[in-house]
Amino acid sequence: MTMARDPRHGWFGRLRDLEHETLKHVALTAHASRVRLRGGSAYTNYTYTIVASPTARWAIDRRYSECHRFKATLLRAMERVPPNVAIHVAPLLAIDFPKKSLFDAKRIVGERKHKLKLFLYACLEVRTSLYLHTVVFESNANLAVQSRCTELLELLDAFLEIPPLQKDEQRKKATALLLLLQQEPRASSLSASWRPSFLDDGDCSICLSELDMDGVGLAAPVTLPCGHVFHCDCVLPWLAKDHSCPLCRGSLH
Repeated sequence: MTMARDPRHGWFGRLRDLEHETLKHVALTAHASRVRLRGGSAYTNYTYTIVASPTARWAIDRRYSECHRFKATLLRAMERVPPNVAIHVAPLLAIDFPKKSLFDAKRIVGERKHKLKLFLYACLEVRTSLYLHTVVFESNANLAVQSRCTELLELLDAFLEIPPLQKDEQRKKATALLLLLQQEPRASSLSASWRPSFLDDGDCSICLSELDMDGVGLAAPVTLPCGHVFHCDCVLPWLAKDHSCPLCRGSLH
């Protein structure tokens, strides 16, 4: 007998691809400055400004040594978690992390500024994958239940200083998109709240191809909270960026 494939793997893969595509549009700028504490020696501080959306912007200040310690902490933590969780942290292994140096020459500062920027971007990707793992596989969108995943997320959130509003927006979006992926096509399409979203010839209003109410997977129709119906694969990329119905602008949440 053939074992049925766990649908959660497909849901996770689709959500991860959507969120990682969204991350490509995150603006991350870097600025290096010399700081001298009273009674101490000067050091180079790296300020990274992250603009995730028009309403989500924050800055973090980090020394090279802080980033080096954090990477080591994450990799040690990676060794203590199950393989299905550790795989989400693995991209950090491929990062060309800047080497230690006794000097802060202009060339070294420039190299660190660039490579630490790539490291922070990778941390954002890792955090996204870990969070989606908790949503899909642990049904733990609020992070109320402690797990190996949430332990890693706590480390990343502290290092990246993710604002509470940004985390709340990610939670709302991830749970809403997951609910759409979990819909039973026939049941959702023929629900009492259904409202036509296609042209007179039965075409999807996004791709203009036929809407098959018996479609499966990403070709299946999904119903938004407002009642409009679209192909799953057509509407998900839109919702990942806009969070509202393409037709009536009704909220996804």
